[in-house]
Amino acid sequence: MNKPRFTIKENDTIITCIKNNPTNLQYAFEVAAKLNGRSVKATENHWYRCLKEETTSSIVAAGSLKGYKKNTKNTLRINGIMPEVELEPYLVVVQELLKLSKKERKIIIALLTLKA
Repeated sequence: MNKPRFTIKENDTIITCIKNNPTNLQYAFEVAAKLNGRSVKATENHWYRCLKEETTSSIVAAGSLKGYKKNTKNTLRINGIMPEVELEPYLVVVQELLKLSKKERKIIIALLTLKA
């Protein structure tokens, strides 16, 4: 038997879980499904079919010289592992840059500021 349509409260729960776990959507779907008493697959489908385009702000986004694209599969990892500390993504990058020598930082900065 199918469950009734998702409620506003259930939608809010899904969005909150994704905002809290933007680099691991599968985990966010699992948490939201458990909180809402729904299956993970139903929660995932509801996000992609109904909620993803309705959210007013991008949860994760990528940009390039050719334009801007929402992309919820971007995941910041260091040596293949997600950072354990709860930092804004740019702060994790800054933290890693500060571990480099001055010479290495200058090389990275030069590469990042190159104009195409």
